[in-house]
Amino acid sequence: MKKLIIPIFEAHKDKFCTESISFGLGLAKQFDAEIEIVHIMPEQFKNLYLPANNETVYDTQNATIAPVSSVDSMVKNKIDLFITKLKIAIRKKNLDIPINFSFSYGDPGTELINMAWKTKADLILLTQNTENIFRHIQFETHSIPICIVPENFQIKSDIEKIVFATDYKETDEDILLDLYKLFDSQSIHYTSLHIDNKNAGNWDEMRMIFPDINVEFEVLKGDNICEEINDYISQSNANLLAINKVPKGIIDRMFNKSVSEQLLKTIEVPLIFFSK
Repeated sequence: MKKLIIPIFEAHKDKFCTESISFGLGLAKQFDAEIEIVHIMPEQFKNLYLPANNETVYDTQNATIAPVSSVDSMVKNKIDLFITKLKIAIRKKNLDIPINFSFSYGDPGTELINMAWKTKADLILLTQNTENIFRHIQFETHSIPICIVPENFQIKSDIEKIVFATDYKETDEDILLDLYKLFDSQSIHYTSLHIDNKNAGNWDEMRMIFPDINVEFEVLKGDNICEEINDYISQSNANLLAINKVPKGIIDRMFNKSVSEQLLKTIEVPLIFFSK
Protein backbone atom coordinates (compact mmCIF):
# COMPACT_ATOMS: atom_id res chain seq x y z
CA MET A 1 0.00 0.00 0.00
CA LYS A 2 1.70 3.13 -1.26
CA LYS A 3 -1.09 5.62 -1.97
CA LEU A 4 -4.58 6.28 -0.59
CA ILE A 5 -7.13 8.48 -2.32
CA ILE A 6 -9.77 10.20 -0.17
CA PRO A 7 -12.56 12.23 -1.82
CA ILE A 8 -14.28 15.18 -0.17
CA PHE A 9 -17.74 15.77 -1.61
CA GLU A 10 -19.39 18.31 0.70
CA ALA A 11 -16.71 20.89 1.46
CA HIS A 12 -19.20 23.65 0.64
CA LYS A 13 -21.09 22.50 3.75
CA ASP A 14 -17.86 22.37 5.78
CA LYS A 15 -18.01 18.56 5.81
CA PHE A 16 -14.58 17.08 5.22
CA CYS A 17 -15.09 13.30 5.59
CA THR A 18 -13.15 13.28 8.84
CA GLU A 19 -13.72 9.55 9.45
CA SER A 20 -12.11 8.43 6.19
CA ILE A 21 -9.31 10.96 6.57
CA SER A 22 -8.61 9.88 10.16
CA PHE A 23 -8.59 6.20 9.12
CA GLY A 24 -6.43 7.07 6.12
CA LEU A 25 -3.90 8.79 8.36
CA GLY A 26 -3.74 5.65 10.51
CA LEU A 27 -3.17 3.47 7.45
CA ALA A 28 -0.58 5.88 6.06
CA LYS A 29 1.31 5.82 9.35
CA GLN A 30 1.22 2.02 9.66
CA PHE A 31 2.10 1.24 6.03
CA ASP A 32 4.23 4.27 5.14
CA ALA A 33 1.80 5.47 2.47
CA GLU A 34 0.94 8.88 1.09
CA ILE A 35 -2.52 10.45 0.89
CA GLU A 36 -4.21 12.13 -2.07
CA ILE A 37 -7.23 14.20 -1.03
CA VAL A 38 -9.51 15.01 -3.96
CA HIS A 39 -12.61 17.08 -4.52
CA ILE A 40 -14.88 16.52 -7.51
CA MET A 41 -17.40 19.19 -8.46
CA PRO A 42 -20.19 18.83 -11.05
CA GLU A 43 -19.48 20.74 -14.27
CA GLN A 44 -22.44 23.08 -13.75
CA PHE A 45 -20.67 24.68 -10.79
CA LYS A 46 -17.54 25.51 -12.74
CA ASN A 47 -16.90 29.26 -12.40
CA LEU A 48 -20.50 29.77 -11.26
CA TYR A 49 -20.68 33.40 -10.14
CA LEU A 50 -21.94 34.22 -6.67
CA PRO A 51 -23.85 37.54 -6.92
CA ALA A 52 -23.77 39.85 -3.92
CA ASN A 53 -21.71 37.32 -1.99
CA ASN A 54 -20.16 38.75 1.16
CA GLU A 55 -18.29 35.62 2.21
CA THR A 56 -14.54 35.84 2.60
CA VAL A 57 -11.89 33.18 3.05
CA TYR A 58 -8.32 33.10 4.26
CA ASP A 59 -5.90 32.95 1.34
CA THR A 60 -3.22 30.60 2.68
CA GLN A 61 -0.79 31.37 -0.14
CA ASN A 62 -0.82 35.15 0.31
CA ALA A 63 -1.80 35.18 4.02
CA THR A 64 -4.65 37.60 3.35
CA ILE A 65 -8.44 37.71 3.59
CA ALA A 66 -9.95 37.40 0.12
CA PRO A 67 -13.53 37.70 -1.18
CA VAL A 68 -15.18 34.69 -2.80
CA SER A 69 -16.49 35.22 -6.34
CA SER A 70 -17.54 31.72 -7.41
CA VAL A 71 -18.70 28.41 -5.97
CA ASP A 72 -15.59 26.49 -6.99
CA SER A 73 -13.21 29.16 -5.66
CA MET A 74 -15.12 29.07 -2.36
CA VAL A 75 -14.77 25.28 -2.14
CA LYS A 76 -11.10 25.33 -3.14
CA ASN A 77 -10.28 27.88 -0.45
CA LYS A 78 -12.21 25.96 2.22
CA ILE A 79 -10.35 22.74 1.41
CA ASP A 80 -7.01 24.55 1.15
CA LEU A 81 -7.49 25.91 4.65
CA PHE A 82 -8.60 22.51 5.95
CA ILE A 83 -5.55 20.74 4.48
CA THR A 84 -3.22 23.42 5.84
CA LYS A 85 -4.61 22.85 9.34
CA LEU A 86 -4.40 19.07 8.82
CA LYS A 87 -0.71 19.26 7.86
CA ILE A 88 0.03 21.43 10.89
CA ALA A 89 -1.69 18.90 13.17
CA ILE A 90 0.32 16.07 11.59
CA ARG A 91 3.61 17.91 12.08
CA LYS A 92 2.76 18.56 15.74
CA LYS A 93 2.49 14.79 16.19
CA ASN A 94 5.93 14.39 14.58
CA LEU A 95 4.47 12.30 11.75
CA ASP A 96 5.83 12.30 8.23
CA ILE A 97 2.78 11.64 6.03
CA PRO A 98 2.80 13.20 2.53
CA ILE A 99 -0.55 14.79 1.68
CA ASN A 100 -1.48 16.09 -1.77
CA PHE A 101 -4.66 17.73 -3.04
CA SER A 102 -6.36 17.49 -6.44
CA PHE A 103 -9.47 19.29 -7.74
CA SER A 104 -11.56 18.10 -10.67
CA TYR A 105 -14.90 18.54 -12.41
CA GLY A 106 -17.32 15.87 -13.62
CA ASP A 107 -19.54 13.04 -12.43
CA PRO A 108 -18.33 12.17 -8.90
CA GLY A 109 -18.45 8.39 -9.31
CA THR A 110 -16.77 8.30 -12.72
CA GLU A 111 -14.22 11.02 -12.04
CA LEU A 112 -13.22 9.49 -8.70
CA ILE A 113 -12.15 6.29 -10.48
CA ASN A 114 -10.34 8.31 -13.17
CA MET A 115 -8.42 10.24 -10.54
CA ALA A 116 -7.60 7.04 -8.67
CA TRP A 117 -6.07 5.61 -11.84
CA LYS A 118 -4.18 8.84 -12.62
CA THR A 119 -2.68 9.03 -9.12
CA LYS A 120 -1.98 5.24 -9.07
CA ALA A 121 -3.94 4.83 -5.85
CA ASP A 122 -4.02 1.44 -4.15
CA LEU A 123 -7.18 2.09 -2.13
CA ILE A 124 -10.13 4.50 -2.22
CA LEU A 125 -11.50 5.63 1.14
CA LEU A 126 -15.08 6.86 1.53
CA THR A 127 -16.93 7.94 4.64
CA GLN A 128 -20.21 6.07 5.15
CA ASN A 129 -22.33 9.18 4.53
CA THR A 130 -20.98 9.34 0.96
CA GLU A 131 -22.32 5.87 0.12
CA ASN A 132 -24.70 7.44 -2.42
CA ILE A 133 -21.61 8.25 -4.49
CA PHE A 134 -20.37 4.70 -3.88
CA ARG A 135 -23.54 3.25 -5.44
CA HIS A 136 -22.88 5.12 -8.70
CA ILE A 137 -19.44 3.57 -9.17
CA GLN A 138 -19.36 0.98 -11.94
CA PHE A 139 -17.38 -1.87 -10.39
CA GLU A 140 -16.94 -3.71 -13.68
CA THR A 141 -14.83 -0.82 -15.03
CA HIS A 142 -12.02 -0.92 -12.48
CA SER A 143 -10.22 -3.10 -9.97
CA ILE A 144 -9.25 -0.56 -7.31
CA PRO A 145 -10.62 -1.64 -3.91
CA ILE A 146 -12.96 0.77 -2.13
CA CYS A 147 -13.11 1.10 1.65
CA ILE A 148 -16.22 2.46 3.38
CA VAL A 149 -15.45 3.94 6.81
CA PRO A 150 -18.41 4.01 9.24
CA GLU A 151 -19.65 7.36 10.52
CA ASN A 152 -18.17 8.31 13.89
CA PHE A 153 -15.55 5.56 13.48
CA GLN A 154 -12.42 6.11 15.54
CA ILE A 155 -9.27 4.18 14.78
CA LYS A 156 -7.95 2.69 18.03
CA SER A 157 -5.05 0.55 16.86
CA ASP A 158 -3.09 -0.64 13.86
CA ILE A 159 -4.69 -3.16 11.49
CA GLU A 160 -4.06 -6.55 13.10
CA LYS A 161 -6.95 -8.77 11.97
CA ILE A 162 -8.85 -8.81 8.68
CA VAL A 163 -11.95 -10.90 7.97
CA PHE A 164 -12.80 -11.86 4.40
CA ALA A 165 -16.38 -13.03 3.77
CA THR A 166 -16.35 -15.81 1.18
CA ASP A 167 -18.81 -18.02 -0.66
CA TYR A 168 -16.25 -20.28 -2.39
CA LYS A 169 -16.06 -18.19 -5.56
CA GLU A 170 -13.11 -18.88 -7.87
CA THR A 171 -12.08 -15.22 -7.68
CA ASP A 172 -11.93 -15.29 -3.86
CA GLU A 173 -8.42 -16.72 -3.90
CA ASP A 174 -7.32 -13.74 -6.00
CA ILE A 175 -8.88 -11.38 -3.46
CA LEU A 176 -7.05 -13.02 -0.58
CA LEU A 177 -3.83 -12.59 -2.53
CA ASP A 178 -4.76 -8.94 -3.17
CA LEU A 179 -5.31 -8.46 0.56
CA TYR A 180 -1.82 -9.80 1.25
CA LYS A 181 -0.33 -7.49 -1.39
CA LEU A 182 -2.34 -4.46 -0.27
CA PHE A 183 -1.41 -4.62 3.40
CA ASP A 184 1.91 -6.41 2.92
CA SER A 185 2.40 -7.25 6.59
CA GLN A 186 3.29 -10.56 8.17
CA SER A 187 1.81 -9.42 11.50
CA ILE A 188 -1.77 -9.25 10.16
CA HIS A 189 -4.02 -12.23 10.85
CA TYR A 190 -6.44 -13.19 8.05
CA THR A 191 -9.68 -15.11 8.49
CA SER A 192 -11.83 -16.41 5.64
CA LEU A 193 -15.41 -16.48 6.94
CA HIS A 194 -18.33 -18.37 5.42
CA ILE A 195 -21.91 -18.35 6.72
CA ASP A 196 -24.10 -21.36 5.89
CA ASN A 197 -27.75 -21.74 6.92
CA LYS A 198 -27.66 -25.53 6.63
CA ASN A 199 -24.26 -26.87 7.60
CA ALA A 200 -21.29 -25.95 9.72
CA GLY A 201 -19.22 -25.90 6.54
CA ASN A 202 -16.94 -28.03 4.44
CA TRP A 203 -13.32 -27.43 5.41
CA ASP A 204 -11.97 -29.78 2.75
CA GLU A 205 -13.79 -27.88 0.01
CA MET A 206 -12.36 -24.57 1.17
CA ARG A 207 -8.82 -25.93 1.42
CA MET A 208 -9.08 -27.19 -2.15
CA ILE A 209 -10.07 -23.72 -3.37
CA PHE A 210 -7.40 -21.94 -1.29
CA PRO A 211 -4.49 -24.39 -1.43
CA ASP A 212 -1.59 -21.92 -1.34
CA ILE A 213 -2.77 -19.23 1.05
CA ASN A 214 -1.90 -19.25 4.73
CA VAL A 215 -5.23 -18.17 6.18
CA GLU A 216 -7.55 -19.39 8.92
CA PHE A 217 -10.98 -20.64 7.84
CA GLU A 218 -14.13 -20.15 9.90
CA VAL A 219 -17.51 -21.60 8.94
CA LEU A 220 -20.56 -20.56 10.94
CA LYS A 221 -24.15 -21.73 10.75
CA GLY A 222 -26.82 -19.05 10.60
CA ASP A 223 -29.75 -17.59 8.68
CA ASN A 224 -29.09 -13.86 9.11
CA ILE A 225 -25.78 -13.49 7.32
CA CYS A 226 -25.34 -9.80 7.98
CA GLU A 227 -25.99 -10.28 11.70
CA GLU A 228 -23.62 -13.26 11.87
CA ILE A 229 -20.86 -11.27 10.20
CA ASN A 230 -21.29 -8.32 12.55
CA ASP A 231 -21.29 -10.62 15.59
CA TYR A 232 -18.13 -12.36 14.41
CA ILE A 233 -16.38 -9.05 13.76
CA SER A 234 -17.25 -7.87 17.28
CA GLN A 235 -16.29 -11.09 19.05
CA SER A 236 -13.02 -11.56 17.17
CA ASN A 237 -11.96 -7.90 17.53
CA ALA A 238 -11.31 -7.72 13.80
CA ASN A 239 -10.22 -4.33 12.45
CA LEU A 240 -11.59 -4.65 8.94
CA LEU A 241 -14.01 -6.65 6.76
CA ALA A 242 -13.34 -7.43 3.09
CA ILE A 243 -15.88 -8.72 0.57
CA ASN A 244 -16.02 -9.39 -3.16
CA LYS A 245 -18.21 -7.03 -5.15
CA VAL A 246 -19.11 -8.13 -8.69
CA PRO A 247 -21.53 -6.43 -11.13
CA LYS A 248 -24.43 -8.79 -10.40
CA GLY A 249 -24.02 -8.69 -6.64
CA ILE A 250 -21.45 -10.40 -4.49
CA ILE A 251 -22.01 -13.77 -2.98
CA ASP A 252 -25.33 -14.08 -4.78
CA ARG A 253 -27.58 -14.97 -1.86
CA MET A 254 -25.57 -12.92 0.65
CA PHE A 255 -25.17 -9.52 -0.88
CA ASN A 256 -28.46 -8.78 -2.51
CA LYS A 257 -29.50 -5.14 -2.37
CA SER A 258 -31.14 -5.23 1.07
CA VAL A 259 -28.32 -7.15 2.80
CA SER A 260 -25.63 -5.07 1.13
CA GLU A 261 -27.27 -1.85 2.29
CA GLN A 262 -27.75 -3.31 5.76
CA LEU A 263 -24.05 -4.12 5.98
CA LEU A 264 -23.13 -0.61 4.92
CA LYS A 265 -25.41 0.83 7.59
CA THR A 266 -24.60 -1.55 10.45
CA ILE A 267 -20.94 -2.50 10.11
CA GLU A 268 -18.78 -1.04 12.88
CA VAL A 269 -15.42 -1.47 11.17
CA PRO A 270 -14.19 -0.28 7.76
CA LEU A 271 -15.55 -2.40 4.91
CA ILE A 272 -13.42 -3.01 1.79
CA PHE A 273 -15.08 -3.93 -1.50
CA PHE A 274 -13.00 -5.75 -4.09
CA SER A 275 -14.14 -6.27 -7.67
CA LYS A 276 -13.14 -9.46 -9.44
